[in-house]
Amino acid sequence: MQNKIDNREAFTLVELLVVIAVLFVLASVFGRAIAAKPSSQAVQCMENQRRLVMAWRMYADDNNDLLPPNDYPYTTSFVTAANKDQLRNWVVGTMQSAFDAGVNPTNTLLAPQTLLSGYIRQVNIYKCPASSRRAPVGPGPLLPRNYSMSLAIGTLWSSGYGQLGTDPTKRVGDPVGGGWLSGIYSDPDPNYLTFGKMNSLFQPSPAHTWVLIDENPLSINDGLFAVSMDTTKIIDFLSSLHAGAAVLTFADDHAETHKWKSPVVYSPSMNAQQGLVSSGPLSDPDAMSDMGWLAGRTTIHR
Repeated sequence: MQNKIDNREAFTLVELLVVIAVLFVLASVFGRAIAAKPSSQAVQCMENQRRLVMAWRMYADDNNDLLPPNDYPYTTSFVTAANKDQLRNWVVGTMQSAFDAGVNPTNTLLAPQTLLSGYIRQVNIYKCPASSRRAPVGPGPLLPRNYSMSLAIGTLWSSGYGQLGTDPTKRVGDPVGGGWLSGIYSDPDPNYLTFGKMNSLFQPSPAHTWVLIDENPLSINDGLFAVSMDTTKIIDFLSSLHAGAAVLTFADDHAETHKWKSPVVYSPSMNAQQGLVSSGPLSDPDAMSDMGWLAGRTTIHR
């Protein structure tokens, strides 16, 4: 009896190579997706910032669209200040002061003069869980805060009371001046827009205007992060707490991590004085690209 012949065809070498190539591509795609997944600390950092920005928006809703102040005098200790009500801000205190950075954080972060404290009552919300910088005195405690707000966002309070001078043109509730936006300190800045009300945030749009950022613990002082629209200069240094990336949260409440191309933008001198670490001019094209990315989401020319 004649054996039946199995007509099923085996895979050819070409077909096997195609299958292997497809599997390789899929593995590569899924591998990148897994690698790009934020760490648990980055996820918590984004959640912290989102909660703060939601409180920031609630403050505006409760105050006729006026955004919280963002002009805290960066060398002034809140804990030792005599007239604390003249220092109201979205967050009070300066990490440059051992009194503010090294004491119980409830003395600053839950003080009634921290205007978001009416909406947020947890002190750990104001810092990234990856931040391990200690207060600038002895083996002090961990800094209680490493989030800062864009210098183009917010209103005046202490400036209006003369804490930074006696300029009669500066009134409580006016938009922040945006000093440093042009690359040299001038307050108010003559060249770039600043935003004192939610309804002023239409160019750039809320989705393209950052509000909070991880600041490098070596440069943090007050609650304001200074950016130069001249991308050859660094005023305040960025954080790299998330594998070379920082977390930013935007005016529409969305948060994201952004990986910097150059370590220059997050590497101040370890001997730098807290808050006084500006650098420039930059010659590294990747660093200028990083600063350009940030500037493009900060404000626009008047």
